[in-house]
Amino acid sequence: MATYFVRMSTGHKGQGAKRRDYIAREKSFSGEKIKQELVATEDFNLPSWAKNGREFFEAADKFERRNGVVFRQLIIALPCELSHEENIKIARNIVQKIVGNTKAGTWAIHSKPAFTTNKENIHMHLMYSDRIQNPNLKEKPKELYFIRYNAKHPNEGGCLKDNSLQVGRRKNPVMNNIRNQIAEAINEGYKCAGLDIRVSGKTLEA
Repeated sequence: MATYFVRMSTGHKGQGAKRRDYIAREKSFSGEKIKQELVATEDFNLPSWAKNGREFFEAADKFERRNGVVFRQLIIALPCELSHEENIKIARNIVQKIVGNTKAGTWAIHSKPAFTTNKENIHMHLMYSDRIQNPNLKEKPKELYFIRYNAKHPNEGGCLKDNSLQVGRRKNPVMNNIRNQIAEAINEGYKCAGLDIRVSGKTLEA
């Protein structure tokens, strides 16, 4: 049964590395039972000083301003009708559509037995920083990366933050666009698999 579910949340200073451990099933979340739920995970767009996503979010926890948003997280239901390999392709497509090449983060796919009509609860966690890496500027060290952006002297401040999702919530057109892009990626996956199934990113109200 095709389902569509997307939920966005934010994490603040001190929460980034632990959340990354959770979605990647590492550190305290690497027990045999919970590790079996991990289908795939990848880090993306990391600056050169971060060996992996955990190191990136550790730096965010340390250098981001007090009470600052360290990451955004999307939890996205993936098609249980498709194989894990097909859902991995969808996950990468979602990252490209939503995040692109300028924001760093980690994604992971988890699979659990379903408690509904579906046989499998397969879903994606996508966590990423709002900090935009400007390819036209010299890469910023972690001590500068997360500090306040300096519009007059961009080389001296931190990376600019994308604040487009901080205004409004359910009716934010940016969030509506994200929902539609996720539906588009899922529907492209269904189409590639030759299945005549489609989902909609519209809200129930719409």
